[in-house]
Amino acid sequence: SDPNYIDFGAFVVEDVISVTGVTRGYDYSGVVRRQILPRGPADMAEFPRVISTDPADAAVGVDLDSDIRATFNMTVTNVDTGTFVLEGPTGPVTGTVTYDAATMTAIFTPTTSLDLDTVYTATLSRSIQNESGETMWTDYVWTFHTVSAIELVVEKTGPMQVTSGQSLVYTITLQTSGWLSAANVVVTDTLPVSVTYVSDNSGITPSNPVSGTYVWSLGDLSSNVTFTFRLTTTVNSGVKNETLITNTVQAGTDTPGDDPANNRAEVQATAYELITIAEARQRSDGEIVAVRGYVNFPTGLLHSAGASRDEFMIQDAPLGSTGIDVFYNGAKFTTLHEGEQVIVVGELDEFRGKREIIPADPSDVYPQGSTATLTPVVTDTGAITETTEGVLVEITGEVLSASSSSLSVDDGSGAAKVYRDFDTGISLDEFTTGDYVRVVGVSSQYDSSAPYTEGYQVMPRFQSDLTEFPRVISTDPANAAVGVDPDGDIRATFNMTVTNVDTSTFVLEGPTGPVTGAVTYDTATMTAIFTPTTSLDFETVYTATLFESIQNESSETMWTDYVWSFETASMVDLSVSKDGPTVAISGESVVYTITLQTTGRLSATNVVLTDVLPISTTFVAQSNTCSATCNAVPGATDTITWDVGTVLSNTTCAVYLTVTLDSGIANGSLVTNTAIVTTDTEADNPTNNQAKAQMTVYELITIAEARQRSNGETVLVEGTVTAEPGVFVDFGTNRKMYIEDSTAGILIYRHNGLAPVARNNRVRVLGSLGEYRTERELIPSSPDDITDYGADTPVSPVLTDTGAISESLEGQLVQIIGQVVAKPQNYSLVVDDGSGPVEVYQYYNLGQPSDPNYIDFGAFVVEDVISVTGVTRGYDYSGVVRRQILPRG
Repeated sequence: SDPNYIDFGAFVVEDVISVTGVTRGYDYSGVVRRQILPRGPADMAEFPRVISTDPADAAVGVDLDSDIRATFNMTVTNVDTGTFVLEGPTGPVTGTVTYDAATMTAIFTPTTSLDLDTVYTATLSRSIQNESGETMWTDYVWTFHTVSAIELVVEKTGPMQVTSGQSLVYTITLQTSGWLSAANVVVTDTLPVSVTYVSDNSGITPSNPVSGTYVWSLGDLSSNVTFTFRLTTTVNSGVKNETLITNTVQAGTDTPGDDPANNRAEVQATAYELITIAEARQRSDGEIVAVRGYVNFPTGLLHSAGASRDEFMIQDAPLGSTGIDVFYNGAKFTTLHEGEQVIVVGELDEFRGKREIIPADPSDVYPQGSTATLTPVVTDTGAITETTEGVLVEITGEVLSASSSSLSVDDGSGAAKVYRDFDTGISLDEFTTGDYVRVVGVSSQYDSSAPYTEGYQVMPRFQSDLTEFPRVISTDPANAAVGVDPDGDIRATFNMTVTNVDTSTFVLEGPTGPVTGAVTYDTATMTAIFTPTTSLDFETVYTATLFESIQNESSETMWTDYVWSFETASMVDLSVSKDGPTVAISGESVVYTITLQTTGRLSATNVVLTDVLPISTTFVAQSNTCSATCNAVPGATDTITWDVGTVLSNTTCAVYLTVTLDSGIANGSLVTNTAIVTTDTEADNPTNNQAKAQMTVYELITIAEARQRSNGETVLVEGTVTAEPGVFVDFGTNRKMYIEDSTAGILIYRHNGLAPVARNNRVRVLGSLGEYRTERELIPSSPDDITDYGADTPVSPVLTDTGAISESLEGQLVQIIGQVVAKPQNYSLVVDDGSGPVEVYQYYNLGQPSDPNYIDFGAFVVEDVISVTGVTRGYDYSGVVRRQILPRG
């Protein structure tokens, strides 16, 4: 739309142009570039030039009756015999010149045929001009060579690397050109001593005048034809490693005039001794080796289809004892399937501890045309080490931990890591801690640091390599449960549908032997149910067993018997439990909840509840649902007693005890409160008649004061949430939350994740002070160290100059208004209001469109004026602390 618009798209490399303009210097990151600035289209002029010719410059085999053509980049006006000249060895060639305006092509047509096997020079004069009178910058000159009377060319190709005993196939190609046929063509191939002739597909039986020499008599070949055939040989056994095999082919014809310079071709291959994979693994990095093996990790599974690299793995036998990785960076291998036998020639290397062969080219992998069914080696999980690397193995065990990318599996001999490469498409989402699994995969290694003695893992290839066994995920009653109702069913819930649960696979035993009963199976809940024929005995330990022969719909059985025990209820059992806060502040009131519960057939009579108040606490008040009478008055500091009376069987009631902590209790002091319940019912079990609650008392300090304390010190602060868990997400985990009080703000960080807390809620946090990349943080040891008090008055962001964002504001909610002065990355803006720049940083997850708080940083460009609200932080990048504002959405 500019009145002086210049279409730079009209100019290409090799154009000759005239430019008028003013000059300037311009510093680009310390390098001064000198520039000419044209002022408009009139300042730019393009000269005529030749963009193509036919024949091309240096062309050979040009037809004798060809026109000579030159195409220009624009229309020209004065092409004739004075400006377009063709010359041969004896001088100018006579002819006519025409110009095709539609194609902007000048055409020189010789009056007579050109001479055979002759070099000609064509010249277009620089005086040729366009419609504006601009002339060519210089004369345009090119040469070409006319066709010979006869030209016989032989070429030979073959592999660059071979192994002893392997087939070595050469391709021999003959081409004729010129005006005459090639008479009595003879091809002679002299084989080196290290190879033996096997066959060829020429259709002509060669003679063998002397050992190693083979001669094919092809007869006459017409001009301009191609004849190709394959010569198959075998590399002799026992050829020494790195032997250079040179093969030469010679062609000849009786027709005179042929140039003998291209009648001979030679190809070389390096032969390698075929060694075992085990021996190759012991050789040094950088050494070239040749091995034979069976593919156990096929191509196409590692590295995405778009990646210009490929990888597969091989082992020495169908039941492998050793194996190795094969990797190439730059292209894909030919598709290789499981069990396919191949020979690989390449350079030994090691990556993150994993031994590998790197072929010089994907063609250095030679399929042998045979396949075998591979059998995985059944291996203990603790035996996945360097000795199994590269071998297809099978492990079975319990899942100790599970993530989207890996499992830790243990059969009791030590844990093995199961790693699924993302490109395989395998999902581990169905597996969880406690599952029993069978995994088939190739043993491999990936260790992030030297000396590379760890990181051993099993890599499944397909989803079918992972099998989950049936297992019990819950029981009712639970293992070691006490007070179980003698009239209840015994239930076990599985992780999947099972098919053969009956009285032979689900057994209940007591002190006197098996318990009679019926077994049913609820398919909807995948629960096996044992219903005793008669009531169980009181105060008796029973053992339930589910036998490993229980199987799923795929006939996979349980990994082992599942056994658990429980104890039935007493005739009467009176128990007490006590709950209270785990963290408190000296001087504040706290509430304990004391719960009384009875089980069994009898009531508990003359029940008395006693609470011994700890030192530094004072009784304030009580209430209860037990209809109990309390003897205490406010201000008491010793023992509090409740006369409860009778508690009916199988009932629950509660006492709520409020006490005040004394002021001045030492920071970190542990306060223990004990409740004791008694009854005169003799059948009661006394082991659960006492309960304790403990709390640690801390001084509540401001966030500003906490920021001044030393790393590692434990502090207690309160503040309002300005950025809740889930706003700034690290690797799928909600580890971060920012809070602020009237004095300062701080990051709350817990690596294993934070419980949900709403923005603007008031929270109390107990944690250890730390620092990461200079940002101060408070690290709670467990989710229980954060107390959520619900909604609070929202924190208003502080309107701040961009140049004032410093450590003093770290962790606080601020607002800036300024101009975007730079955009160094797609996730970073530099904003300045004139007081100094500050970085606005898009946190990792907020750059993902799927994130509910996604921010489109692509919408902002340099010179935009923007308002930004966010929390501030300092972040150390290689020794330079960058002050940043993190918008929340």
